[in-house]
Amino acid sequence: MKMETELRMLLVRKINHESVEMYEIKDKLYSKVKYLLMMFDMHRRDSEDDYKEMKWFDKEDFEVSENIIKAVIIFDKNEKISTEEKEELYEIVSGFLEDKPDCAWNLSFYEMDLCEYLPIRLMDDKVCDYINKVYFKVTGDNLNLQIKNETYNNLIQK
Repeated sequence: MKMETELRMLLVRKINHESVEMYEIKDKLYSKVKYLLMMFDMHRRDSEDDYKEMKWFDKEDFEVSENIIKAVIIFDKNEKISTEEKEELYEIVSGFLEDKPDCAWNLSFYEMDLCEYLPIRLMDDKVCDYINKVYFKVTGDNLNLQIKNETYNNLIQK
């Protein structure tokens, strides 16, 4: 009899901006960051190009949505990510995005150096630099995210 292990992940919201939300994902409150979740609101209709890297995409079934959100899980290049973890992370993202009325979304997994992110503190321009770097990797475009330091104490950063 196969015993299923229950995965448990804690999300810590770091950025809530009109163009991006970013969460650290950990096993426990004071454990190291295992993954980063970034959700980029593209503020536009989706197109077939948004799914070109998705193996499951079928042009025959494509219907345009009013908006698209690109979700990204960053995991450390020195770590492995299991199928079970990918499934749980998919469910987490789905919980944020599934019920939007006319909004498509997709999820990608990217292997990057988390050591580059970990020493960064909020209210440091390097946070925006890191998010901009990920956005460019995902879209090939520039986000040019800038956040005013005084807004880090608010629920929404500007």
